[in-house]
Amino acid sequence: MNLGTAFSIAYGSGSVSGTYVTDTINVGGAVLKADQFGSGTTSSGTLSGIFGAGLGNGFLTMNYNSVIDNLRADGIIQSRAFSLDLASIKVADGSVIFGGIDTTKYSGSFQKMAIIPYTSAPQRYPRYWINLSAVAVALPGANTSTTLYNTLITVVLDSGSTWSYLPAALFDAILAQFPSATSVGGGQYIVPCSVQSLTGSLQFLFGTTWINVSYHEFIWFNGGSCYIAAVSAGVPYVLGDSFMRSAYREFPLFLPQSQH
Repeated sequence: MNLGTAFSIAYGSGSVSGTYVTDTINVGGAVLKADQFGSGTTSSGTLSGIFGAGLGNGFLTMNYNSVIDNLRADGIIQSRAFSLDLASIKVADGSVIFGGIDTTKYSGSFQKMAIIPYTSAPQRYPRYWINLSAVAVALPGANTSTTLYNTLITVVLDSGSTWSYLPAALFDAILAQFPSATSVGGGQYIVPCSVQSLTGSLQFLFGTTWINVSYHEFIWFNGGSCYIAAVSAGVPYVLGDSFMRSAYREFPLFLPQSQH
């Protein structure tokens, strides 16, 4: 049913506008009736629909239940959480689990990280803001790691971003580890594709846990060239797919205090 209410959204790249509608949708066999979402009629730079898995009802101007809100409200899942596995850059399929985790996807235990309240985060916008403590590198053939950056920064985890967007000092420190890198403009750098097969890795520290991101995952092949899948940028700093392919994540979706 068309609700007759217009919406417009601008993304990091692209935009879409249309009207809000309700319909019955099927998510992995779970049927949600009268689920509300935006039906786009005009778009730019966006070729397919986007399934939002943000913080949900009650944050800023969102005054209706998201799919995850409704899965919880209907008792299909027991918590407003989801886990995400993007898999390797060479693997066609990843996975997402609503309301749980796949224990075969990781070893050890989870590192719990507090999601920074958006009222205290950069831009004051609801996102999955967490603190990144440090970044190191293990060069190909090296037995030890070298710290590149140890200044605490607040970052967004965003599976909708192919690349990562980093502070200039951190990006420059990473770029220096790839002496064969060549600028192709727009802040982008390419390297010989042979670099992708080297044994080096970048390492990201969250709390007490280091996440290793191999060169194989951090170098992005596109159009016959291999790119360092990061650029220097301003706030918000984003860890996109070039990082997220190497970490199994569960996202708790916290409600505003009044809804607990």
